[in-house]
Amino acid sequence: MKNKILMGLAGLACYLLFLLAQAPVGRILPWVTLPPGVMLSGVSGTLWHGYVEQVRWQNVVLGKIEWRLPLTSVLLADPVLELTLKDRQTLSGQLELGWQGGPRVRDVALHSDAEWLQGQSPLPLPVGASGPLQLTLAEARVNLQGQCQQVQGRLQWRNAVVTSPMGELQLATAEAALSCEKGKLVARLQQGSEQLSVAGRGELDAAGNYRFEGTLTPGANLPPAFAQGVSYLGPRDSQGAIRLNYVGRF
Repeated sequence: MKNKILMGLAGLACYLLFLLAQAPVGRILPWVTLPPGVMLSGVSGTLWHGYVEQVRWQNVVLGKIEWRLPLTSVLLADPVLELTLKDRQTLSGQLELGWQGGPRVRDVALHSDAEWLQGQSPLPLPVGASGPLQLTLAEARVNLQGQCQQVQGRLQWRNAVVTSPMGELQLATAEAALSCEKGKLVARLQQGSEQLSVAGRGELDAAGNYRFEGTLTPGANLPPAFAQGVSYLGPRDSQGAIRLNYVGRF
């Protein structure tokens, strides 16, 4: 008798799982609690495989996102979403998103443009930026308090150009190696061109506090208008570099 009851419960569980797998995600979504400010539109597919035409969060709008939820990750009690972003006008690439032990991503390869990223800023900026951006992360993890636990990756800005009322500044390629130190996100920056070189270390904590320490070295081909502005940042050392030290909060 006991075995029959157990078999019946197992059969019922499998049937419910089958119904859940086949149910349109539009019927499941009202029962899902989304992060504050996140709005989805054009959702189709099932819980295991589907599409979102648009995701909106504050001023950021992303389009054409595909997701997959491998059944094996659910059975192992560690659900992982495999996301593919297909809108080349905003952000494209792929990543895996998990939650066990705190939010984490891995196998990230995202591509965008500096001009689009600048447009997501809530404040108008006095300069413009252009050039392709690429973010690659083997893994990134934060705890439930938003503190950086593990990051291994790199952000690259190729053919970097900054425009301002003083003219155009050619920065060539800028790279930042990303890591975690004492709960903070750390970026070690290297950038060099015939016009300007910048190197340094920046850090950001969960509360939005940031610090950057480094050097700025004007190049021989730096436009005169920029050279005059750079001179106000401070004196040069014996190598011709100017020390930088900025502290603030986003």
